[in-house]
Amino acid sequence: EGSIKTVPADYCRFGYRDSILKVTREVVVSARFVVTPGERSQIRARIDEILAHRRERHPEDSPSAGCFFKNIPDSSQPHGKLPAGKLLEEVGAKGMSVGGAMVSEKHANIIVNTGNATSKDIRRLADILKEKVRDRFGIELEEEVQLVGRF
Repeated sequence: EGSIKTVPADYCRFGYRDSILKVTREVVVSARFVVTPGERSQIRARIDEILAHRRERHPEDSPSAGCFFKNIPDSSQPHGKLPAGKLLEEVGAKGMSVGGAMVSEKHANIIVNTGNATSKDIRRLADILKEKVRDRFGIELEEEVQLVGRF
């Protein structure tokens, strides 16, 4: 509609990689954050640790949308979630491909574009992965990415 409004954070109903904004399709154009000051060297060390972990586990040389499927809420797991990547790795997903879409060799929950992936390739590969996890574990994976266009 083009109107701008100011809302409190609870309006957005933020949850694990979710918010009401996915339903309303509203766009955040500005945000204000409250942060806690810390020791610069400790903050830098934590940033370096996170970046090193990402370089080790995430593909850097191929375009992707990041993790494709949501982790599964499970209070018996560390951090209260069963990683979708763990299930995908156990079904042999790494390296699987359809056309130009391929599951990263570094992270089983990341679909990369090897250069000429179509939306149809991505959709078909995602469906195969969901089927493999469903057949083996009885768990229905849910996309974390927001699909836009024709898939």
